[in-house]
Amino acid sequence: MKNLFSLLLCFCLLFGAAGKANAALMAYTIDNVDEQLLLIDLTTGITTVIGATGFSDIEGLAFQASTGILFGLDDNSNQLITLNLNTGAGTVVGSLGFNLSDAGLAFDASGNLYASGDLSDSGLFSVDFLTGAATLIGDAGDSPTGIAFFNGELFSASDDCDNNDCLMSVNTTNGNTTEIGDFGINYDEGGLDFDSLGNLWLVEKSEDTIFQINTATGIATAGANIDCRPTCRLEGLAIINTTSTVSVPEPTSLAIFSLALLGFGVSKRKKR
Repeated sequence: MKNLFSLLLCFCLLFGAAGKANAALMAYTIDNVDEQLLLIDLTTGITTVIGATGFSDIEGLAFQASTGILFGLDDNSNQLITLNLNTGAGTVVGSLGFNLSDAGLAFDASGNLYASGDLSDSGLFSVDFLTGAATLIGDAGDSPTGIAFFNGELFSASDDCDNNDCLMSVNTTNGNTTEIGDFGINYDEGGLDFDSLGNLWLVEKSEDTIFQINTATGIATAGANIDCRPTCRLEGLAIINTTSTVSVPEPTSLAIFSLALLGFGVSKRKKR
């Protein structure tokens, strides 16, 4: 019985180690070339096509935490939409009432939806997620594009920070922005979101890699290469904030476990 318990303990440890080794951080993004919803592994850069959205220029993406619904902004029609996670198909919620370009989208912890835009109608907006109607909060000049919340603070990626591309903090009361620091990379349009541990991730439509952003300095650090580049152009980022573990063990673990089972069987036969 003791031998059996020891074997089971080893089995659990081995499978646990295998699961940790295969941890994945997944997110949704849009391929702006074919307007398809993609699933992307932020740790490896591997992308999987979910399906066509049926829209022509989706930019901002954001998950509603209470429902798990994925929302997006279509730049061409200036509409708030929802996206089917199984097929990629978009459904109209309603018109924003503003002409938003280079748009960002984010929910705060209380479930309030915010949008940002550059160029045409620039600034920070509050959005009614039931109707799509947007209300201008304010515009301080350095128009926020991709936006993301963490611990009550709104961060933004911008290509208009004293002629540089940078990370900004955004005041949700008046829309005023404060520059944190330069990315050190080219940023035009893309996507920005936090994982559940507070790590800030960024994709940019013309860059070949996924970046992590230092929220204290704004510096972008390159990570995994995106496997669909250079043919895809990624816009919008919405992280699935549960770090999934793959239940299938690694080959090494399987081999060790098989040997352990064999040894246990031989031991039992000798005793008999």
